[in-house]
Amino acid sequence: MKTRIGVIRFLLAEIEEEMDYNERYKREVKLAEKRLRNDPNAPEWAGYWRYLPDNFRGKRPRKSVIKQNAITIRRLLLSFYKEGQL
Repeated sequence: MKTRIGVIRFLLAEIEEEMDYNERYKREVKLAEKRLRNDPNAPEWAGYWRYLPDNFRGKRPRKSVIKQNAITIRRLLLSFYKEGQL
Protein backbone atom coordinates (compact mmCIF):
# COMPACT_ATOMS: atom_id res chain seq x y z
CA MET A 1 0.00 0.00 0.00
CA LYS A 2 2.77 2.46 0.88
CA THR A 3 4.46 1.91 -2.45
CA ARG A 4 1.24 2.69 -4.31
CA ILE A 5 0.77 5.86 -2.28
CA GLY A 6 4.34 6.82 -3.12
CA VAL A 7 3.65 6.21 -6.80
CA ILE A 8 0.50 8.35 -6.61
CA ARG A 9 2.47 11.18 -4.96
CA PHE A 10 5.14 10.95 -7.65
CA LEU A 11 2.54 11.03 -10.43
CA LEU A 12 0.77 14.00 -8.83
CA ALA A 13 4.08 15.86 -8.55
CA GLU A 14 4.81 15.12 -12.21
CA ILE A 15 1.35 16.40 -13.20
CA GLU A 16 1.90 19.58 -11.21
CA GLU A 17 5.31 20.08 -12.80
CA GLU A 18 3.91 19.63 -16.32
CA MET A 19 1.01 22.00 -15.64
CA ASP A 20 3.46 24.60 -14.33
CA TYR A 21 5.64 24.20 -17.44
CA ASN A 22 2.59 24.56 -19.70
CA GLU A 23 1.56 27.79 -17.97
CA ARG A 24 5.08 29.24 -18.20
CA TYR A 25 5.23 28.22 -21.87
CA LYS A 26 1.94 30.02 -22.62
CA ARG A 27 3.21 33.17 -20.88
CA GLU A 28 6.49 33.07 -22.80
CA VAL A 29 4.68 32.57 -26.12
CA LYS A 30 2.52 35.64 -25.44
CA LEU A 31 5.63 37.68 -24.61
CA ALA A 32 7.43 36.40 -27.70
CA GLU A 33 4.47 37.28 -29.93
CA LYS A 34 4.41 40.76 -28.39
CA ARG A 35 8.16 41.17 -28.98
CA LEU A 36 7.69 40.08 -32.60
CA ARG A 37 4.94 42.64 -33.19
CA ASN A 38 7.02 45.40 -31.59
CA ASP A 39 10.26 44.61 -33.46
CA PRO A 40 10.43 46.83 -36.56
CA ASN A 41 13.41 44.89 -37.96
CA ALA A 42 11.70 41.49 -37.87
CA PRO A 43 11.18 39.96 -41.31
CA GLU A 44 7.61 39.17 -42.39
CA TRP A 45 8.20 35.45 -42.24
CA ALA A 46 9.64 35.56 -38.71
CA GLY A 47 7.84 33.47 -36.14
CA TYR A 48 7.47 34.08 -32.43
CA TRP A 49 9.75 31.10 -31.75
CA ARG A 50 12.72 33.35 -32.52
CA TYR A 51 11.94 35.34 -29.38
CA LEU A 52 11.38 32.38 -27.06
CA PRO A 53 14.00 31.67 -24.39
CA ASP A 54 16.27 28.73 -25.17
CA ASN A 55 14.74 26.46 -22.54
CA PHE A 56 11.35 26.62 -24.33
CA ARG A 57 12.53 26.11 -27.90
CA GLY A 58 11.59 22.75 -29.31
CA LYS A 59 9.66 21.75 -26.18
CA ARG A 60 5.95 22.23 -26.68
CA PRO A 61 3.41 21.80 -23.87
CA ARG A 62 2.56 18.16 -23.17
CA LYS A 63 -0.94 17.28 -22.12
CA SER A 64 -0.48 13.58 -22.83
CA VAL A 65 1.74 13.15 -19.76
CA ILE A 66 -0.92 14.75 -17.58
CA LYS A 67 -3.69 12.59 -19.04
CA GLN A 68 -1.67 9.37 -18.75
CA ASN A 69 -0.72 10.07 -15.14
CA ALA A 70 -4.35 10.83 -14.28
CA ILE A 71 -5.41 7.49 -15.80
CA THR A 72 -2.73 5.66 -13.80
CA ILE A 73 -3.81 7.40 -10.57
CA ARG A 74 -7.43 6.42 -11.20
CA ARG A 75 -6.40 2.80 -11.72
CA LEU A 76 -4.39 2.75 -8.49
CA LEU A 77 -7.27 4.30 -6.54
CA LEU A 78 -9.67 1.78 -8.06
CA SER A 79 -7.40 -1.04 -6.92
CA PHE A 80 -7.45 0.45 -3.39
CA TYR A 81 -11.24 0.59 -3.52
CA LYS A 82 -11.57 -2.99 -4.74
CA GLU A 83 -9.31 -4.22 -1.94
CA GLY A 84 -11.42 -2.34 0.60
CA GLN A 85 -8.55 -0.11 1.73
CA LEU A 86 -10.26 3.12 0.77
